Amino acid sequence: MNSAIDSQALSGPVACGEISPFTGQRKITMPAVEHSTIGPMGTVIAQTIAGAGQDPAAMFAEVGLDLDSLRDPNVRIPSVKLQDLLELAQERCEDPIFGLHLVEYVHPATFYSLGIAMYASETLGDYLDCYVKYYRLITTNDFLNATVDDGIYTIVATPQPEMRMIPVRVDGFAALTVRTARIAL
Repeated sequence: MNSAIDSQALSGPVACGEISPFTGQRKITMPAVEHSTIGPMGTVIAQTIAGAGQDPAAMFAEVGLDLDSLRDPNVRIPSVKLQDLLELAQERCEDPIFGLHLVEYVHPATFYSLGIAMYASETLGDYLDCYVKYYRLITTNDFLNATVDDGIYTIVATPQPEMRMIPVRVDGFAALTVRTARIAL
């Protein structure tokens, strides 16, 4: 086989396609990426649900998530389930601004050493640059882009094409961005 990747040695559902006319190698089709968010955001949601007097374990189970799995620092939550959880929590807590309350449970260590490192930035601009740069480690749901024009720092969040922009998630993102920037001051 003339390919740098031996398709026979690959495990899992990898499909081999046609031979590329440019490289002469077999094209490898990679499985679709499932978008996800780091586990601590699930903990923040659970704390917000509990703070509203509701049972977070029951809501997590209802959308197919295990609340106890959040104890693993490497866990990532599939984005579709996270969005379902946010919508369910907003409905059950009877709180149209549930997303804004999420930040009540965010602190510098919420994002582990990444959060602490970002807060070590010398200026707010440096912090925001780190926030934009490392946001993709927190979640793969959105792309962040930042610009500075006449001293005004603008962050634009563009959702992945397959992600739903539900209001509770927009509220949560906006509140998280403002809260973490205030902590960075």
